[in-house]
Amino acid sequence: MPEIIKISKNNLITYFYDGVKKYEYTKNYDGKEEWIEYNKQGKIIYFKSSNGFKEWTKYDKQGKLIYLKNSDGFKWWYEEQKEIVNEKDVKPFEFSS
Repeated sequence: MPEIIKISKNNLITYFYDGVKKYEYTKNYDGKEEWIEYNKQGKIIYFKSSNGFKEWTKYDKQGKLIYLKNSDGFKWWYEEQKEIVNEKDVKPFEFSS
């Protein structure tokens, strides 16, 4: 069983598992509640609030964000696409005014 420590400070409650921050809970002055879950590297992997919003994230072994999804339907993932191109195919980006 891990050693679980709970630290309360004002409206913030933090839980540590074997010395590593695992969860945080807050309740704002207006009554809104938030719950955050962290991975072992201290990065947020899950977030939810009392207004129904939720968000999930994943990271690679180096800690780089590779996936994000939320309850509003937004999804994002990191895809590196590498290809060899000719210099003539490289064109400067044109901004629309």
